[in-house]
Amino acid sequence: MNRAMMALLLLLAVSFVPSLAQAEAILFDFGPSSNQAPDTPNYYNDVNSASVGEVVSNAKDAAGTDTGISLSITDSFFSTVQNGINSSAAGFEAMAQYDSLYVRGTTGDDNNDTGIIRLSGLDTNALYDIVLFGSRTSEAGTDRYTVYTIDGVEKVLNCKGNSSEVVTFSNWAPDSQGNIDIGARLLTNSDTTLLAQLGIASTNTDHGYLSAMSVTASVVPEPGSVTLLLAVACFVVIGYRRVQR
Repeated sequence: MNRAMMALLLLLAVSFVPSLAQAEAILFDFGPSSNQAPDTPNYYNDVNSASVGEVVSNAKDAAGTDTGISLSITDSFFSTVQNGINSSAAGFEAMAQYDSLYVRGTTGDDNNDTGIIRLSGLDTNALYDIVLFGSRTSEAGTDRYTVYTIDGVEKVLNCKGNSSEVVTFSNWAPDSQGNIDIGARLLTNSDTTLLAQLGIASTNTDHGYLSAMSVTASVVPEPGSVTLLLAVACFVVIGYRRVQR
């Protein structure tokens, strides 16, 4: 095997690598329709409703390309609000960080301390990085710790005065139907493990927020593609050894 042929086979092998690269991010802006993030330079999918139902039927990625992924609310939030910090320090557009869906835990009939969104139409052969952001100005009189949950894994974000901190769920696999459920709830004094992780003894959190979200897929190639890639790589190695003899 001459070096030119070996180089051609190596180029063929490398051509399969992009299937392992991350796809374009899908961005969501949660909050009232009166405050929507601009569609340039990155496209944002607006989630303006806090009630149960499908909100986004065919989400676009940051480049404006249809993805076939939908977002629905399966457990309603209390409402939408605009009282976050007007900043882009967390990596989202400032208008996306400024507004949010929120849950609340006050007494009475208006108590609604949990909310759940569902991503559907996800690739079951992919893993997803999900980044969540929530914000409330520091003038709030009580704590604003929000607990985000995916499949029993919980992460806490202090939304009060927050302009830059996020929580990230990395390399997350959808279920067999292509769904991922994401919950938001209030941190309570019964969350002893989470309180210990935060280094606080108690909390009076009565509001929680979901302002913005990014979803990015790292596609896992089909088994046949992996087999072909390995076969070509082995062929290149064998050819190289023959050249060296």
